[in-house]
Amino acid sequence: MGSPEKPIDVEMGDMNDETKQLNPDVKTDSELKEEDKEERFTGLKKEELMEIANQPHWVRARWALFIIFWIIWVAMLAGAIFIVVTAPKCKPEPTPQWYQDVVVYEAKVDEFAQNFKGMEDHLDYVSKSLFSKAVMVAGAGKESDPAAVTNNDDAGFESLVKTANEKEMKVMVDIPVDTLSTMHDNFAQSATAACASDASGMYCNFFVWKANGSTSNTDDYAEWVYNPDRMANYKVSKDSPNRAFLNYESPKAWEFVKMLVKSWFDRKVDGIQIRDVGHVQNIEPNKLVKDIWEKFYTNETSNEALFVYSSSPNPELNPVMLDVNNTNTGKSPMILSDHLSSHANLEAAGKMMRDAIEGWRNSTRQIGANLLTPLGGSLVETRFSNTSMGAALNLLSISIPGVPVIRSGDEVGASSPVLTWEASDPDSAPVNSSNVVLNTVTAATVRKVEGIQAMQSLRYDTRNEDTKFSFIDTDNNNVIAFHRKWDTKPSVLVVSNLSPSAQTVNVVSSSGLMDKKKPAKKAKVVVSSSAAFGDGKLVELDKVNLPSGTTLILGA
Repeated sequence: MGSPEKPIDVEMGDMNDETKQLNPDVKTDSELKEEDKEERFTGLKKEELMEIANQPHWVRARWALFIIFWIIWVAMLAGAIFIVVTAPKCKPEPTPQWYQDVVVYEAKVDEFAQNFKGMEDHLDYVSKSLFSKAVMVAGAGKESDPAAVTNNDDAGFESLVKTANEKEMKVMVDIPVDTLSTMHDNFAQSATAACASDASGMYCNFFVWKANGSTSNTDDYAEWVYNPDRMANYKVSKDSPNRAFLNYESPKAWEFVKMLVKSWFDRKVDGIQIRDVGHVQNIEPNKLVKDIWEKFYTNETSNEALFVYSSSPNPELNPVMLDVNNTNTGKSPMILSDHLSSHANLEAAGKMMRDAIEGWRNSTRQIGANLLTPLGGSLVETRFSNTSMGAALNLLSISIPGVPVIRSGDEVGASSPVLTWEASDPDSAPVNSSNVVLNTVTAATVRKVEGIQAMQSLRYDTRNEDTKFSFIDTDNNNVIAFHRKWDTKPSVLVVSNLSPSAQTVNVVSSSGLMDKKKPAKKAKVVVSSSAAFGDGKLVELDKVNLPSGTTLILGA
């Protein structure tokens, strides 16, 4: 139809009427343009739009839409404010006294590092490896222990306190209040022939004396020693025969103890530990503690600590406790307990430990402190010769409610309290260390104190509606298991087998870890004392296999 010289569209544009009749569906260019012109839409002009816009019904429509917009906007704003106001708020964390929220490291100067300078050099080990910001110094002065090597090193002690403060650490001192060294001048003035004939002298009744032949050994912790100068017997500690018992019926003895406490506060220490109040003579332990508290701790601006150690079980040793906002975070003495470890490696260890913890919690709301080994006692490793038992005990002691007090040497599984250090690296752990024990302690203490790894449910025990603490019934007296939770923070489940043999227990419980409002069937290991349970390992809670000397901290 077309030709190279003339395209088909041109030819169609030239069609005559006859051609159109033969091809009725084909339209010419002029017809197509005409149709396009008819179908094209053209909007209203500005003048036409303005004329319509001013019509009354459009004016009313615009006002209606404007009002509806602002009503919706204000309603959304009000709703957002309501949600913010009524939504559950994150509860502010408790603000306990500094000594109620800390890990304490207790060390005798000559055992830890020979002298104050050595202790000062190793403060970073205490703060960085153990996350402890408080050091309890024993054998620090001639008044409390005149035979100590640190007797006349006042400058060394002041330097220790200064360096500790620079590192934001606290320094406390241990003061025995039951006995005094027989090398002290006061004993020499009490053990005289003059006192034999006239006991009314100034220091004659300073210690506990009895006439020769009138003594009886009624105390398992004491014995009588004859003094030929006074021709009488004085009472001494069986564990330390060179320490004679003070007689608190003597005003001089009581004044001496108060003077001793004041002298340490004058040297700017952050607290003291009085020991051993369970063995004080001729005074009720509660009265002794209360009198010291009222004498030195009732000032509103004071924030020093008073730790109280008694080697005799005394759950009623709770003379002072102040509530603040229905919590137990007010100022109060810290009563130490070291009876947990006495049940380890025995049959029914779990039940005995549970009974000990329940006995304390049922007797007081007060925050206490936990100690595995008292000063002068054998370290955990020496008592059990079992590194796994030492690691498990340390982890359990840190996990239970209260402030952990770590005796120097226990944290590294040492068998001797005398620690050996690498001279070239004072920040490193002692040479005589067990990495298993130290790593366990480090992993636990970092979660017990303030920091990004802190676990509030492990850290706080406010004993109000925010605190949840419950034992898990395992039907196995060898295992102790308990659940801890603070407010809405992730809870923890602690399971410990400190019996002599392996145990298998079921700790699935409605009072334990929960998963979507149901008892959890599985949990992850947070900290373990055993290499068999690596961090993050998933544990079936209905069948937890625990070797002897194993403690686990589990989380959902």
